[in-house]
Amino acid sequence: MVSGSVKSALVKTKKLQKTALESNHVIDVAAKAENGIQIVTCGQVVTQQQIIIPNPDTLTCCTTDEIGEIWGSGPSIGHGY
Repeated sequence: MVSGSVKSALVKTKKLQKTALESNHVIDVAAKAENGIQIVTCGQVVTQQQIIIPNPDTLTCCTTDEIGEIWGSGPSIGHGY
């Protein structure tokens, strides 16, 4: 396990601009926006785990408004991942 939340907690979601997601960018939109898509968040990073979100082509960390891969490391990650 790399991230999660308390079992009794409500699910957290974000509404993002659909066309921006298609070009790997993150833009928040209003809850009632027609051009939005609702996504579920992944929770918080679990203790002793590390997560980075890099661009898989450039191997550099993404900014907060970019989409990349989720890379995790720590004691709960199997060898070779």
